[in-house]
Amino acid sequence: MKKKYFILLLVVAILFSFQTALAENRMDYTNEASKLNAMGLFNGTQNGYELDRVPTRVESAAMLVRLLGAEQEANEKNYEHPFTDVPEWADNIVGYMYEKGYTKGLGNNLFGSSQTTIARDYTTFMLRSLGYGDGDFSYLDAMNYAVTKGIITEEEAGKLNSLEFRRNEMAMLSYRTLKVPVKGESVLLSEKLVENGVVSAQAAYDAGVADYEVLPVKVYKSNGSLKIDYYYSQLSPEIKEVYYKLAYSTNGQEDFSDDEYMARSAFLMDNQKRNIKNEGYNNQTGETYYQDMHTIVRFYDNSYIMNYYCIVPENITEGEHKYVIIKASESMKKLQSESEKEFAQYRTEKLSKISQIPAKSYSIEQADGKYFINIDRTKLPESMRNAVYYGQSGVSDNDYSNDIERTLGKFFTSTTAHRKNGEFIDGEPIELMEYEYNMLTLLDENEDIVGVTVLNVN
Repeated sequence: MKKKYFILLLVVAILFSFQTALAENRMDYTNEASKLNAMGLFNGTQNGYELDRVPTRVESAAMLVRLLGAEQEANEKNYEHPFTDVPEWADNIVGYMYEKGYTKGLGNNLFGSSQTTIARDYTTFMLRSLGYGDGDFSYLDAMNYAVTKGIITEEEAGKLNSLEFRRNEMAMLSYRTLKVPVKGESVLLSEKLVENGVVSAQAAYDAGVADYEVLPVKVYKSNGSLKIDYYYSQLSPEIKEVYYKLAYSTNGQEDFSDDEYMARSAFLMDNQKRNIKNEGYNNQTGETYYQDMHTIVRFYDNSYIMNYYCIVPENITEGEHKYVIIKASESMKKLQSESEKEFAQYRTEKLSKISQIPAKSYSIEQADGKYFINIDRTKLPESMRNAVYYGQSGVSDNDYSNDIERTLGKFFTSTTAHRKNGEFIDGEPIELMEYEYNMLTLLDENEDIVGVTVLNVN
C-alpha cells in the first residue's frame, strides 16, 4: 500500500514539475499588449492588462470584435443570434460574430459565454478574422493551420496546446494576426484596418504591424524657434517620381481621414504649385515648425494632383522622427480633379465680375480683445452695394493679400469659408477671426462673390 502511495506521489510530482517547467517557459507578451493598447485594440482594467487571467469565451469574442474595429457596427446593427447564455453587455458582440460567421456556438443554443477560452478557440477566431472559414480548415486543425499562415510556429503551437490559455497569449495571437495578409490578398490585416479607418497608419507603423514608407524629419531649435528638415533624398523611387512637394500647416481640428476634406485642402492654385517643384528632393532646411499645428507635406504629380501626403503631428519634440507617407485613394484623386475643373469654370465665368473691396469702404475696430469690421455700403462700388451675404476665412499667409485669383482659390477650398457664412446687414459689425489675416468676401443673392479683400488685423 505504501509503495502504491509513493508511486502516486511520484507521478503527481512529475506532472507538477512538467507543468512548472512549461510555466517557466511561458513568454511575457506585455510589449505586444502595450502596442495593441496604443492602437486602441486592447483594453486593460483598473488592474492593468491582467495578462495572467484566463479569459472567458465571451471576453475573447469582445477582443476579436475590438480587434476588427467592429464595435460600432455591432452596436448599431444589433444583429440577432440564437444563444441563450450571453450576458446583456455582450449581446451585440456575439450577434455580430454570429452574423459574420465567426462563431457557431457550442450547440443547444449555447455560446459558452462563461467557459474559459482555450488556445484553439481564440486561434479559430483569429483565422476567421483573416477571412478563412470552414472550407479552409477545421476547428480541430486550427493550430496547425495557423502555423501554415505564419501566425505561430510549430513549437509555439505545442506550447499553446499544453499551457493554460491566458490574456497574455491572447495579446500575442492578436498582435501576430495583424501582421498576416487577409485571405486572397497581399494586404495585411493591419493595413485593412487602416483602410477602414479603425487604426491610423502612423499607429500601425509605430506598433510594428505595417510596413509603410516614411518621411524622415529632423526637428531642432534655431534662433528661439523650432525648425524642421525633411529628408526627401531617403524616399523610394516611386515617391521620387512625384515632381512637386508642399508643406502646409493647419490647426489640427480637421478630419484627415475624410477623402473630401483632404482633396479640397490639397487643391491649390496652379501658379502656386508651379513654384514648389524641387528637383532632386534635397533637404528643405530651416522651415519653421508651428508646435500647435499639424503640418501636411504633400506630393503632387505633373497634373497637380496630390498622390501622397504625410501628416507631421502637432507638438512633436526635438530630434529625429519618421512619419508615415499615405497614398491618396482613387476617390481622393478624383475629387481633386473635379475641384480643378470646377474652379476653372468658376474662374472663367465669374472672376471677371469680382473686384477688390475698396479700403475706403471699411474700417477695423478692436473691442474686448477681438477685431470687428464696419462696412459703409455707400462707399462700395455699385457692383457690391446689393451684397446680401459675407463669407470669411482665416489666412496666415500674406501671399494672398493682393491677388484676387489666389485669394478666391483659398476661399474656394477652405472648409471655414462657407459660401453663405452670414447675412450682411447695414451698420452691424462683422467679427473677424483670430488670424493674422482675414479674407473677406461679399456675396449677392445668388451666393456669387462680387467683392473680395484680405485684411491685416495686426
